[in-house]
Amino acid sequence: MKSHGWEDYTVIIAWIGLIGYLAIGFVAFENGGGIHQWNVPIEQVKIFAQASPYSPWKDQHILSKLQAVNAKEIANGPVIYVTKLSILLQFLRIFVPQKRGAAYYFIHITIWLNLFYYLAATLVSICTCIPRRKIWEPWTPGRCLDISKVVCVSSIINVISDVMILMIPLLCISSLQMPLKRKIGISIVFATAI
Repeated sequence: MKSHGWEDYTVIIAWIGLIGYLAIGFVAFENGGGIHQWNVPIEQVKIFAQASPYSPWKDQHILSKLQAVNAKEIANGPVIYVTKLSILLQFLRIFVPQKRGAAYYFIHITIWLNLFYYLAATLVSICTCIPRRKIWEPWTPGRCLDISKVVCVSSIINVISDVMILMIPLLCISSLQMPLKRKIGISIVFATAI
């Protein structure tokens, strides 16, 4: 019987996080998520406003559209990080059981870079606007980050991180002593699994 490793536990945590992320996404979608704010009827916004000390509709107990969207943005970083961590820990187990060599260090560097990035991204999601209530009450005095720039930088970093993760098995497989045709087949299996 196979012993359980950290990658097994992190994949369970990632799965639970995904369920929570999807639940928040459904709340956001039901409340106009994905629709421009100006196209959501005010009645719908009122119906789903949260019982917040800042909300003019204090009798409601469901997240407002913008609060749900912000909660989804905040949950995004930790869920993606734990998913990538699980994949990288699996790569450690498969490709570097001896815990040394270039692949070992490259995987660890990728883990730590992702950790630092997703911590920063989560903090940015939390502090998008000062004060926070300006996120869901845009008329509140304060300031916000330019979200289009945040999304652009985040997209670039995610693509780089994904390419780094995709390259790990390909680099490890390329050093194996086997026919080229077999290396290509195994590489395709790993590339499609990610």
